[in-house]
Formats: sequence, C-alpha cells, structure tokens
Amino acid sequence: MPVNTFCDVTRLPLGRPDFSDIRKNGKVYVDKTALLAQIARYDVPIFLSRPRRFGKSLLVNTFASLFSKGLEDFHGLNIEQKWHETTYPVVHFDFSDMADFNSDDLRRALCNDIIDQFDR
Repeated sequence: MPVNTFCDVTRLPLGRPDFSDIRKNGKVYVDKTALLAQIARYDVPIFLSRPRRFGKSLLVNTFASLFSKGLEDFHGLNIEQKWHETTYPVVHFDFSDMADFNSDDLRRALCNDIIDQFDR
C-alpha cells in the first residue's frame, strides 16, 4: 500500500516554517504550546540550544506570534487555556545576512536594524 494513503505529505511544513502559515494552511503541527506558556513566563534570560534543523526558528517564530498577536493563531491548541496575557511589541533581528561582515559593517548594520525596528 502506498505511503501517501497513511500520511498526506503535502500537509508537512517543509521549507522555512512560519507558525501563522502552518496554522492557517492546515499543516501538521505537534502541539507543545503548554511548554511554550511555561517558558514565556520565566523572568530570566533563556538560552535556546537545539541541534541544527530541530526547529529553533519555528520556536522563535511561534513565540513572536504569541507575543505580537496573542492567541490569534493558537485556537484549539493547549495554550489557549493557559495564556491570558496581552500582546507586546516584537523586535526581530536576522543575522544571517550579516555573516560575512567585518566588525564595523556588523555594528553599522545592527544599529540600522535597531533604528528600523524601533521606528515602527
């Protein structure tokens, strides 16, 4: 029997995942949002370390969605019963475009990003 009869691979979130897109387009998402609520309530800095291709970007993107839009993308997930906080401004810095910069270029690019992010 073909594998596709058991699992519709078109529902897998392949590529660069975005939490909102995954939820809106009915892609497969394993609900671990109860843990997300616990982590979000810590009042100390948290270092997120996971192996390559293990969902760091999706996790950060999920936090961004929760903080910026509240429960808008979380209907039917566990966190819906656990999260009652309001929304917050979210600042996103992408260092992937700055990998080859020297220290002066990196400082300049980061300062420009900070200004752009906070001007909004």
